[in-house]
Amino acid sequence: MKIKRLASSFVELLIRHPWLPAAAFLVPLLLALVSGILLLANVSDSPYRFLPEFPDELIVALSNTGGWLAVLVAPVTAVVMLVLPVVLLAFRAARPTGKRMLAASICALPIGFVLYVVILVLILLADIGHTEIARENIERKKEAERLGKKTYERKKIPHLRRMVWTFANGHYRISREGGDKGPEYYQLADEWANYDFWSHRFDGRVLLDDVARWDEGKDRLYLETLNGKRYELEFATGKLIERKTGKKEEAGK
Repeated sequence: MKIKRLASSFVELLIRHPWLPAAAFLVPLLLALVSGILLLANVSDSPYRFLPEFPDELIVALSNTGGWLAVLVAPVTAVVMLVLPVVLLAFRAARPTGKRMLAASICALPIGFVLYVVILVLILLADIGHTEIARENIERKKEAERLGKKTYERKKIPHLRRMVWTFANGHYRISREGGDKGPEYYQLADEWANYDFWSHRFDGRVLLDDVARWDEGKDRLYLETLNGKRYELEFATGKLIERKTGKKEEAGK
């Protein structure tokens, strides 16, 4: 009797709220998305960052939670979401509820697909090898505690490096082009330049392709190349002028 009463209450709940199966499918994906965003924030060096760096245990917990929600929980709820309205459509009394539930499920599917794609991108950006490093650090900590050591060698979680800087309301762009295997250098481009038909490039006309460092002034950029030459880029005129003499500017990235 108790099971029958619970089943009856569940059916009544679905009749009143036919969107519940769709919500049960989307909620795990949203939670997995939050986990991915937190992991990405942990490895980002944004000037607006306000969170401290996460401990290794939290990194592993977020990674495991997001993975289980996206890989196991969401697919199971998706199957239930699609099967349940089909079952209800077989009964005449429950057919209106089944139709509304099926409509909600069909609407939830594309939203879930988009969430899956976003979660995959976040994983590619924020969790490539980082969770394994965190797990390794946890094992090192446990081993140190077992041996009675107060400290242990913790491997730092690598952060994502900024790749693009824009100036003068997006008119000019500096992008990181090297540094992984060779010398680190950056490229200065005019984003408002015309499209070059022969090179088929939309990303702007390259002004300097061997920038080593730079400093932004009020109305210009001060740049230094790998070979030590120094330039000034005037925002108003777009002129790139080589500086022959003068005090060396402090530059940063």
